[in-house]
Amino acid sequence: MLDHDPARHVVTAVIVSHDGARWLPETLAAVRGQSRPVQRVVAADTGSTDGSAELLTEYLPDDAVLDLPATTGYGDAVRGALGLPRSTAPVPRHAGGTEWIWLIHDDLTPERDALERLLAAADQDPRAAVLGPKLRDWFDRRRLVEAGVTIDGAGRRETGLEQREFDHGQHDGTRQVLAVSSAGMLVRRDVWDRLGGFDPALPLFRDDIDFCWRVGGAGLRAVLVTDAVAYHAEASARRRRRITATRNHPRRIDRRHAVFVLLANLPAGGMVAALVRNSVASLLRVLTYLLIKQPGNALDEAAAITLVYLRPLRLARARFRRRRDRRRTYSAIRPFLARGVALRQFADTLTGILSGEPVLNTPGRHQAVTVAPSPDDEAAALADQTSFLRRVVLRPGVLLVLGLTVVAVVAERSLLFGDLLAGGALLPVTGSAADLWSLYLAAWPETGLGSNAPVAPYVGFLALASTLTLGQPWIAVCVVLLGCVPLSGLTAFLLAREVVGPRPVRLWTAAVYALLPVATGAVAQGRLGTALVHVLMPVMGLLLVRLVTLPPRRSRRAAWGLGLVLAAATAFVPLVWALALFTGMLVAAAFGHLGRRLYVSVALSLTVPIVLLLPWSLELLRHPTLWLLEAGLRPPTTGATAAQLLLLSPGGPGTPPAWVTAGFAAAALCSLLLLRDRKIVAAGWTLALVGLLVAVVTSRLVVEPYPGGPPIQIWPGTALSFAATAVLLSAATGARSLGPMLRLGGLRRVFAVAVSALALVTPLSAAAVWVAGGVDGPLTGRADMAVSRALAVIDGGGTRPRTLVVTPGEGGVDYAVLRGEQPRLGDEGVLPTAPTREVMDRAVAELVAGQGGEHLHTLADFGVQYVLYPRPEVDGAHDTSMLTTLDGTPGLLRMSLSDRYGLWRVGESTGALRVVEGAVTGADEIEAEVLAVGDDLPDGEAGRLLFLAEPADDGWRATLDGAALTPVDTETGVQAWELPARGGALDVRHVDPVHTAWLATQGVAFLAVAVLAVPGARTEEETRLIEATPTPRPRRPRWTGRRSRRGGRRRAVRGTTTAKGE
Repeated sequence: MLDHDPARHVVTAVIVSHDGARWLPETLAAVRGQSRPVQRVVAADTGSTDGSAELLTEYLPDDAVLDLPATTGYGDAVRGALGLPRSTAPVPRHAGGTEWIWLIHDDLTPERDALERLLAAADQDPRAAVLGPKLRDWFDRRRLVEAGVTIDGAGRRETGLEQREFDHGQHDGTRQVLAVSSAGMLVRRDVWDRLGGFDPALPLFRDDIDFCWRVGGAGLRAVLVTDAVAYHAEASARRRRRITATRNHPRRIDRRHAVFVLLANLPAGGMVAALVRNSVASLLRVLTYLLIKQPGNALDEAAAITLVYLRPLRLARARFRRRRDRRRTYSAIRPFLARGVALRQFADTLTGILSGEPVLNTPGRHQAVTVAPSPDDEAAALADQTSFLRRVVLRPGVLLVLGLTVVAVVAERSLLFGDLLAGGALLPVTGSAADLWSLYLAAWPETGLGSNAPVAPYVGFLALASTLTLGQPWIAVCVVLLGCVPLSGLTAFLLAREVVGPRPVRLWTAAVYALLPVATGAVAQGRLGTALVHVLMPVMGLLLVRLVTLPPRRSRRAAWGLGLVLAAATAFVPLVWALALFTGMLVAAAFGHLGRRLYVSVALSLTVPIVLLLPWSLELLRHPTLWLLEAGLRPPTTGATAAQLLLLSPGGPGTPPAWVTAGFAAAALCSLLLLRDRKIVAAGWTLALVGLLVAVVTSRLVVEPYPGGPPIQIWPGTALSFAATAVLLSAATGARSLGPMLRLGGLRRVFAVAVSALALVTPLSAAAVWVAGGVDGPLTGRADMAVSRALAVIDGGGTRPRTLVVTPGEGGVDYAVLRGEQPRLGDEGVLPTAPTREVMDRAVAELVAGQGGEHLHTLADFGVQYVLYPRPEVDGAHDTSMLTTLDGTPGLLRMSLSDRYGLWRVGESTGALRVVEGAVTGADEIEAEVLAVGDDLPDGEAGRLLFLAEPADDGWRATLDGAALTPVDTETGVQAWELPARGGALDVRHVDPVHTAWLATQGVAFLAVAVLAVPGARTEEETRLIEATPTPRPRRPRWTGRRSRRGGRRRAVRGTTTAKGE
């Protein structure tokens, strides 16, 4: 018993109920059983339909219970109950005592000594006008719900607690706070009467914060008493019952009241700032809620801020009443307002995602749970680990990714400190995200020879990724390419966590997948497409698993997400879509018993990439060789041997010796002997064999890529990533039998130990070999800058001359046309038309063969003013011959020759725009005047032509003083117009309204698919539904079922015959 005089205090308990029959008996018993009894008890029931009113009359006299309409707010219900004569009835032996009001919710159970400890704290602080207990959860009474409450400048309710934080006394200590919850709030009655109680404008939610704020403004204190404990179910905030006082829109009312409390209590300047801040924040929240599939919450947010604007008079009256009662300035309240709530909530969400814990939709920082804890949770309570280090960093999956990151950094040491990343299939990574967007969005990209063909869609995805990486493409490329190993380890672990139970098997699966030869080879050879697909392959597998196993709504979201990820992968490596098509057919066959929704989801996932990648996806149908290519250049590669392919190695630079993956392959084959989930294992091996077959076939193909160029051998890395994913999941599924085999002992234990040892060899040896050898391939961090240095000395003076770069190739020469700068990542995605390529091929062939100077006219038509030969070897026979040929070509003038480059200038002046006098057919000397882009056209003679150094196209428009010029055909196929004798303002541009309309449509479609694909925050109802949904099993093939039934009948017949014989 605490040492205080109970005669000093008279306590009236006020109980308000609304459909609280579930909790009310325990609440009433707890109030009745207080160690320091209350003197009066009054109650109000607000239209309950579950028998709550009858329960109140069983415990209390009839004159102590008030029936009110269902629309009555909490503050009005308290006022109504306090208006009963019984609430002011004289109390013997307590005359002159301090009157207190104890507010009790129908879902609140105070501890036996709660009131006693509240009154003891009141004796210690004469200025304490409001006191509140520490609140724990009603279901799980170890968890904290509130230990005082405050609000921040955006109206967020803040308790200062972690989600589902256990009470170990870490928040104990009686102290002043901004507010305490109305559940269990003890209020001096004179203060209640003077301030008018809870504001009638706040029927529910935030009424306690507003009242305590006004108490603080009146010069009194709100005190949290942690020695007093009560258990609160938060039934209204958690939507465990219908809330008629707010038309069943608790979030909307909570948000509106949050803004109202801020605007009503802040000083004038702070009020204006809070109104602007919350208006912008509400708009962002609406967009966020729509993005995460919570349209109801978005509507509530929009309606809440709108209602604040529509009721200015109510706000004005509230501010007037608060000014009348205020005795202290805002400076006395400011220290108790929350700071950095948004940052902490973001950190909580991020920690939940990284730790694999579900991020639930828990608005308002309410901490109660909805079901009682299981006995298994006792250990979790004792091991309450809420720090970021323990919840995230020390988790096995995170440690694995960190370890893979360290391995990658050490192995890629030669690539991390250079000036320019390039080599192999990767063009130099320069420029900005704006350059990539300009390239992708242009109807006629200003690169190479020029073309109206659709730009490869991976350029758009690169532009988007570069935008997210602060506008720097080199960061995006480094993350995907150089971070391929740790990123693929992360995605593989997420997939393994979804389908594999034992944690060691998950870690093994992720480590093996991350360190496969496909990943290290893709890094060494600069294959950005393969690296990205290797990272995304487990993501697609994860989404496919969710498509099959989740309830219909979540399954459809997974289908949209799978379609979006598949679109990104297909943009870089089109072969992925063909492999996905086969996978979809297998899934439909195995799980067709799930019904129509599965077929629709699979079809949706396969259709989305085709639609999003239009019109480029049509190019795949017209030019089948594009299916076998991937983003980037096509460097020469050596074909992998059959043994390498069977061991999941694509061969070439950067791949380890074949024996590195031999242990994994042996362990995977041994898993076939384990009788665990045989149908799933069989399906996985079916996919693996298809991937291996595709890898073998494609690695033997030598194709001539569209729209031309030297024949190349196809890289089988993507098909091997596909096969590896299937093999790993099959092996991991079978590996779940190893644990029981180890416990059984004998030969089974020997077999399990041998398989485990073989499995561990691959990741350890792969990491060791990669770290020891480093990145041994054409990719380098110190790319040769010879071309860019040569281009730097060229000054076009606004005429935009172009440069022909000639390099030795297999059986001939390769060439590229540059427009004043070195080729950059994405330029290879612009493909010229076949006629243009044929014309230029012939001109370059004649140039390097030394066949006269007619070809120079073709180069001039395409704006080529310079010829560049990088890195000539003066002592080499081939290079000496090439230099001699170029030096001896009439019309070419050598400008420079060094060990870095040789540069020649075409004698005929050219540029982007030329005015040619008279006919040009067969002329040896052509009189031409080069115009700077944007200059006016000078006067001249009739019959002259305007040449544009671009292939002819219907989209080109040229006007002179607003009058359209007439286009004419040319021998080389470049665009030209007839010019009059007079000059004037010249305007040349390309117009393609169809391209513009499609880009807009594509952007809207992409945004729509992205919104539909976002999984959204899980509500507790969705979590329970997911947990209750059984995992589907693949159906038995029909022929297998018939054979089994026939066999079953034969066995039954034999059994019956035996029985008769007996």
